[in-house]
Amino acid sequence: MTRRRCLLGAQGEELAAVFLKKKGHRVVNRHFRSPWGEIDIISRKGRALFFIEVKTRTSRDFGDPLEAVFFVKKKRLYRTALWYMNGRDEDVHVRFSVIGIVIPPGGEPVIEMIDDAFEPDADR
Repeated sequence: MTRRRCLLGAQGEELAAVFLKKKGHRVVNRHFRSPWGEIDIISRKGRALFFIEVKTRTSRDFGDPLEAVFFVKKKRLYRTALWYMNGRDEDVHVRFSVIGIVIPPGGEPVIEMIDDAFEPDADR
């Protein structure tokens, strides 16, 4: 991955964290890693625990960032969430969400979120 893409991704994840806080979420972890992958942001809101994938683009020329989470990524997110939950005795409602951010050059970012983007056991 190029440095430019890494910086864009980091900028998007920071914008996503601020966006979540404004929506009443408490960010509990960022860049959580397991043997199966990484979860960009883990947040809590009430009794819900959100595992969130953040996709950032500079335009929609190659598709909407919200549509960029495919089967393999969902499977990795699910397995990583299981790894995170292993040994935790928490009564929470697990939700998988996607935040799509478009940051056009010289323009204002557009941030969208799909709550419950897929079910925890979808496409297992």
